[in-house]
Amino acid sequence: MAFPFTVRYKRKLRGAITPDNQTMALQYIKTRLVEDLADNIVIEEAGVSYKGSTSQWRHAPLAGVDSGRFSLAEINDQWYLIYQIKMHRFFIMLGAMSAVMSISSQEWRMAPLVLLCPGSVIWLFTIIGHEDVPSRIAIGLSNLLFGEEIKSEADKEKLKSWF
Repeated sequence: MAFPFTVRYKRKLRGAITPDNQTMALQYIKTRLVEDLADNIVIEEAGVSYKGSTSQWRHAPLAGVDSGRFSLAEINDQWYLIYQIKMHRFFIMLGAMSAVMSISSQEWRMAPLVLLCPGSVIWLFTIIGHEDVPSRIAIGLSNLLFGEEIKSEADKEKLKSWF
């Protein structure tokens, strides 16, 4: 399905994905998803997918979506990380709540508006919150595969002591 049920993000990577580093890239994406409390993570040939979140807290990065899929794609000689989320359950629940409110209230015309306004805000916050997920993974992936070496523990301690 299309927007607003499915939302897609695309982030540019700094280098090319080869068969040699593709496995490492997919493993890195999986590791980041585990840190963000994704549930049912599956590594496929060209991507990584998950279904829901293991966290019941609202502030969990992957909460609020049914499923998500990360894939690596080459478009016009440039490699991209593509992230797609599906939010079908959210709209089904919003529609059901609006129908119940419409049936039970005496002013039935106001019930859909009352639920659509908070529903729109929740949907917007979810979309904005998920904007950061592919950006962080794309930056980490670019640094891991094409950037400088990951700093040693001694370098990290130096930075901590400065603060």
